[in-house]
Amino acid sequence: MSKTFRVLSIDGGGALGLYPATILKLIETEILGNAPIINSFNLITGTSTGGLIALSLASEHSVEEIIEFYREKSKIIFPNDYLNLFRIINSLFIRSMYSQKPLKNILEEHFGKKTMADMKTPVCITAVDTVQCHPIVYKTKNAPHLKRDENELLVDIALATSSAPIFFPTYKFSHYRSVVDGGIWQNNPSMVGLIEANTNFLTEGSDFESVSILSIGNPLSNQISSYINEKLNISSLFSWRTKLVTLPMKVSSNGIDLQMKMIQRNHALKLHNYLRIASGAIPSDLKNLSLTSSSDSKLKKIETQAINDFHLVKGNIIEFFKL
Repeated sequence: MSKTFRVLSIDGGGALGLYPATILKLIETEILGNAPIINSFNLITGTSTGGLIALSLASEHSVEEIIEFYREKSKIIFPNDYLNLFRIINSLFIRSMYSQKPLKNILEEHFGKKTMADMKTPVCITAVDTVQCHPIVYKTKNAPHLKRDENELLVDIALATSSAPIFFPTYKFSHYRSVVDGGIWQNNPSMVGLIEANTNFLTEGSDFESVSILSIGNPLSNQISSYINEKLNISSLFSWRTKLVTLPMKVSSNGIDLQMKMIQRNHALKLHNYLRIASGAIPSDLKNLSLTSSSDSKLKKIETQAINDFHLVKGNIIEFFKL
C-alpha cells in the first residue's frame, strides 16, 4: 500500500498565530482522539509566527502550550498603548515599531538552548537575507548533506523568520548579517514543503509515493479587496505605513495558494491532496484585526473565528487524515 507524505504548513501573521494554534487543537480533540498533532505529519513548514509554531511543535511543545503562549505573550511582544501612533510615525523615519528584546527574552525562555539538531520532526523555516537579497530556508537534517543549520539555536531561527520589516529590526546571528521575515517571499510556505518533500523525502527507495499538505492561514489571509482601497493610489507613505509590508505578505499567501491548487489539479509534483484552511468572508468587527492585535478581546475573536472556520471544513479535514 502506498504511503502519503504529510506536510503541515503554517502562514505568518504575528498575533494571528493564535488562529492556526486553535485549529490544530480542534483537530487533536475532535478528529485525532487527543493524539498529538505532531504524530500525524512528516514535515512542518512555517513562516514568521507559523515558524514559531513549527519550531514549538517539533521541539515537543504541546498545542495547549502554544495557545497559552499567544494568549499570555502577545501583549508583551505587541504592546497596544498610547504610544501606538508615535510608533507608527517613528517607524517611518527612525527605527522599527517594536523592540526585539521582549520577543527575544520570551523565545529564550520558551526554547532554551535547543538547536535544530534537537528537533523531533523535520522542519523548514523561511526567512530573507537582505544583504544577498536571497530567500533562506532553514532546515533540519532532512538529508545527509543538509548540515548547515543543525547547530543553530531555535531562538535565532525564530527571530530570523519573524523579523518583519517596519515592525521589528533586522536580525543578525551566526554568519547572517541581516535577516528579515520569510513572509516577504513565502508567507504561505506550502510550496517550500512540497519541494522539500519531493527533493529529500520522496526519493528512490522511499516508502512514500505522494504528498498531502494541510495549509493553515488566518482570518486576514483572504482579505485583500477590503484591505487596500483606491484612495491609497494617491496617498502618502504615512497612509501606506505597515501595508507596505503586510500587503505583499497577503499577496504571497494567496499567490502560493492558487499555484498549489493548480499543481494539485494537474497532478504534478506528486501532490495528492492540498487542503487550505483560512477565513473567507469575515464579520465586520474582525476587519480591524492586524498582526499586532494583542488585546484580550481581539485574541478571543481570533479564537472564535478559528472555531467557526474549523467546523466549516471539518469534513474535509477528516478526509485529509484518512488518506
